[in-house]
Amino acid sequence: MQDGRPVTTAEMWLRERRPEFLMLFEREVYGRVPAAVPSVAWRVDTVDREFFAGRPVIAQQLVGHVDKPAAPGIPVDIRAAKVGSSRTAATSASRWRT
Repeated sequence: MQDGRPVTTAEMWLRERRPEFLMLFEREVYGRVPAAVPSVAWRVDTVDREFFAGRPVIAQQLVGHVDKPAAPGIPVDIRAAKVGSSRTAATSASRWRT
């Protein structure tokens, strides 16, 4: 336990220690999400049909525009690449379009 006590039962683990671990993992590994996270509007910039390891894939270049009312004069765009099999990428491409 964080206070130095040993875990002595399975119930103590589930009720006390496991929640401590989850909280520590969230804070120290994942990081916490701020209360006011701005939204991101994603769009597909380009789509290329390619081959990866001899298999057909679809490579998409995505651009996410961050909506941040606190500083509207500072544009923030996120560029990302997404590569998927040609079977699944074709159907998921529409999910990224705005």
